[in-house]
Amino acid sequence: MNLKLENTNLRSFKVLSFLMMSLMSFNMMAGNTVHLTISGIVDEVITLSISPKGDYSNLDLHSTQIDVPVATIYESSNSSKGYIIKARSENSSQIKNVSGEDAVPYYLRYGGGPQMALTNQDQAIKEQSIGGLYSSVGKDVTISFKGIPATHLNSGIYRDVITFTIESR
Repeated sequence: MNLKLENTNLRSFKVLSFLMMSLMSFNMMAGNTVHLTISGIVDEVITLSISPKGDYSNLDLHSTQIDVPVATIYESSNSSKGYIIKARSENSSQIKNVSGEDAVPYYLRYGGGPQMALTNQDQAIKEQSIGGLYSSVGKDVTISFKGIPATHLNSGIYRDVITFTIESR
């Protein structure tokens, strides 16, 4: 029985010693003023999405068209530096016959900006120089072209691929 008491006393002594050391170390961190810095990180998010409009895939190439809506691009960004929208055209602003050389040149307008002929290299079509939160800002994309009579174009499928990119400034 004495043995058990000694073990209990030993255990109590160990617990009491641990509490004393803990209190002493706590006192070492205490003072009139203490600081705790907490922090976190918010990753940069910049994205585009597209919603095709109208007859974007069935354009009447024989009739002159002015500012025909073909899509709405939705811009989203939380960049503190702003962002740039770039575009390029696979066929340098030509709706081309996929099996020949015939083509209908066109101009693109982004978000009501000026008409422009795209090249097959990225070019800036919009610059958002002020950083901030932009969520699903919709910008209409329209094209304009002079119609070409069917007797001047070979039959077939005509197409172009426009690539839009968003990047932080």
